[in-house]
Amino acid sequence: MRLIIILLVVFWLIFLRPTFLLGDTSYIIVVGHSMEPTFYHGDLVIAKKSDNYTNGDIIVYKHRDTYVVHRIVEVTDKGYRTQGDNNPNPDPWLLRKEDVLGKAIIHVPYFGYILAFARTPVGVFFISFIFLLTLMPGMTERRGEMYLTKKQMILAFLIGTFIVLAIASGFVNRMDEKTAIRIEEVEQRHYGNFSYVAHLKPNVLYGKTELRPGEGAIYSNLLEFLLIRFNYRSEGKEAFGNYSVHVYIENPDEWIKEIDYIPKKSFRNSFGFNYTLNLSEIQRLIEIIEEETGVSGSYRVKIVPEIEFGREKFEPSLNISIGGKVIDIKKLNHVRNITAERTVFIDNKIGFLSVSLLKKIMLFCSIANIIAISYVAVFMRTSEEEMLRAVESETVPKTEKVIRLKSAKDLAKIAQNTGKQIIKCKDVYYILDGDIRYEFKKS
Repeated sequence: MRLIIILLVVFWLIFLRPTFLLGDTSYIIVVGHSMEPTFYHGDLVIAKKSDNYTNGDIIVYKHRDTYVVHRIVEVTDKGYRTQGDNNPNPDPWLLRKEDVLGKAIIHVPYFGYILAFARTPVGVFFISFIFLLTLMPGMTERRGEMYLTKKQMILAFLIGTFIVLAIASGFVNRMDEKTAIRIEEVEQRHYGNFSYVAHLKPNVLYGKTELRPGEGAIYSNLLEFLLIRFNYRSEGKEAFGNYSVHVYIENPDEWIKEIDYIPKKSFRNSFGFNYTLNLSEIQRLIEIIEEETGVSGSYRVKIVPEIEFGREKFEPSLNISIGGKVIDIKKLNHVRNITAERTVFIDNKIGFLSVSLLKKIMLFCSIANIIAISYVAVFMRTSEEEMLRAVESETVPKTEKVIRLKSAKDLAKIAQNTGKQIIKCKDVYYILDGDIRYEFKKS
């Protein structure tokens, strides 16, 4: 029996070793009805990697985190076309050879239901309990006393550990290894900066004819004209496109009029331009409009570069309030950020261990545990002293029938089957069962 078990395990490890043990075999539970009547929902399909797949082969592949079992209906230079036997049309994609997990070689009807149940914590506990009973013969009850041999206690511990590992693995395996977090990153940063030089009439107040930002108030009576400079630059991803310039005069909430326009020009990453604003001409235009409309008020000149790059647009605006005794210039510096959404995957952790590492540790411990159980069950022998656990007696009683046994193991089996106590008298071990005495003499 031990030899048969060893040969089966060796055969499985050589020819049907699963992928999680670095093998080339996949064990797939059929889900759905696309392969009926060849396969039904709940069947188990065992697929093995192949060097060559041909038309008509049933293969297993993964599509969008789902395992698919379909038949090859066309082989092309670009890949394999598949279709479910119960589907009216082929699948809309082509598979490369590296996408295929394997070719179906074994089909076990309904076994997928058992395998799916075995993956649940309840199923693991149930199967482990049955496994415990089958691997632990020899639990002895003699005169109401039950005890385990050393081998049985080791097996009980290992199988108990396996149950705990399996239940823990069931919970851990349901956890996602990573969490997807969407973050916005600045892909491009666009700067639009205005500056100006106010050219003044000769004056006593400033003692100079040029005034720059921060050097003092610009009085209407002193101003001859404004020389305005605009500079654009970008950071990050390369920016290129077109720009144009619009100049407006407006009476807020009443009217707005475009008074100048610079046609579109192309740019790459940066550009600049100068614009001269003659307030005397603008004042004459305002007087004409006031006479036409009969409406007066406060006025504002707006210089708006319209910058286009791809589908995006950047429109920094310089606002110049006129009509009063002091000219007010606002919003010299402008920034526009173009963001792009990026998905970042962060490892989920339990304590200081990542979930992915914990899954590997659980798998390693489970495999080591199974190997230990198999070794103890197949190779570890129960000692003769344990099998001949007995009570002392000074004499061996006479009986009508005496059956002499060849081994302590035979006597232990009779004790187990009859529930009788093994009795020891010097080097003779025996069991009394009515008028029959089973006897083993230790050499």
